[in-house]
Amino acid sequence: MAKQSFLGHLTDKMKNMKSTVSVIIPTHNRAKFLIDALCSVDSQTMKPFEIIVVDDGSTDDTKKILSNSHFKVEYIYQKNGGPAAARNAGIARARGNIIAFLDDDDLLTPGALARCVKQLEEKQSFDVDVVLGIVTRVKGVKKNDNKYTYSKTLTNWSDRILCSGVFQKKVFDKVGLFDTSFLLQSDAEWFLRAR
Repeated sequence: MAKQSFLGHLTDKMKNMKSTVSVIIPTHNRAKFLIDALCSVDSQTMKPFEIIVVDDGSTDDTKKILSNSHFKVEYIYQKNGGPAAARNAGIARARGNIIAFLDDDDLLTPGALARCVKQLEEKQSFDVDVVLGIVTRVKGVKKNDNKYTYSKTLTNWSDRILCSGVFQKKVFDKVGLFDTSFLLQSDAEWFLRAR
């Protein structure tokens, strides 16, 4: 009987939990991809609390394209320091209790945020800080009326891909931020520390 009562209390607590998602998009000279990435965030069934675009020293039209778009984003410009520095700047600015990363040349599949956040919330009693989804690498992307079609799926994988999931913001207090001495693979190094 006590076990049922505890589980009932836990379920009620989970229902009352308010998840706020901050989507962080680091970018560097990829203005041509950025709007599609933002469209994929905008079309999510679970709307993020905020979208933070960290411009890591772009010299292209990134700022102009963002200012002419309809997207409400928090724009941060910084001197080029690499992906780790850009992600760290986004984490520092984020006000949500959940972080989702999206690379500027990637797309979120419809419902991706809602599915990942739901899994994270359901696993709170197990002290889970990260939920990762599956990444699909495709070829032949065509956009028509903000819907994407693909001519070929090349691979599906889920092995610690930063942009495939959501992170409790508090995990960065436990594990630390991304190591800016790694110009490449700072996400892989972070996952090794998080084990």
